[in-house]
Amino acid sequence: MEATPSLRDPMDEAHPWYVLMEVAATGPVDLGVMLEQLLEQGMERELILDGVLASSESQSLQLWQFRESMLEGQRLRGEHLRTDISVPISAIPAFVTQASEVVMEASPDCEIIAYGHVGDGNLHFNILPPSTLEDDAKHDHLHALETTLFEVLDGFDGSISAEHGIGRTKQAAYLSRLSPMEIELARGIKTLFDPDGLMNAGRILSSR
Repeated sequence: MEATPSLRDPMDEAHPWYVLMEVAATGPVDLGVMLEQLLEQGMERELILDGVLASSESQSLQLWQFRESMLEGQRLRGEHLRTDISVPISAIPAFVTQASEVVMEASPDCEIIAYGHVGDGNLHFNILPPSTLEDDAKHDHLHALETTLFEVLDGFDGSISAEHGIGRTKQAAYLSRLSPMEIELARGIKTLFDPDGLMNAGRILSSR
């Protein structure tokens, strides 16, 4: 909450996992009752430890502010690693746990911020480097952590890119995960639709 000091945690105590969910319906559906039953059943099965329901639009916006403030908070901390990865939905908890252990072992003083879209397996596993690290060393340190993170991701049959694409920054990591035949097939498709190489030149596939 560094970016928005006015925000206050609506929970009585901190928890390792949070789900921010917004629902809508039309017709004769009482969403309030449905959500209350969801929370009640989840707590009875010990799947949910605590919860809060927004009873107004302003309260809803305040809850969403927690999510929106995360980007600004990371920006204020300077250079950091931002990832856009995906794993099977059922593997999200195991991946976050294992990846966190591996990253913290490699860099005990870093800070991990993992969040994303539970419904499609898309995660932003971001890393803030140690505050004691000199600025000129942060880039190499974060690149090494990204390589380590991607190696864990491979073990979960995940993808190094989900919603934001490959571009140039992930090009080397992407190509290293393709076989020579897959690369040739990709080049063939690229040539078929873009014979002059005008679209996104130099991105995804390296120029020959």
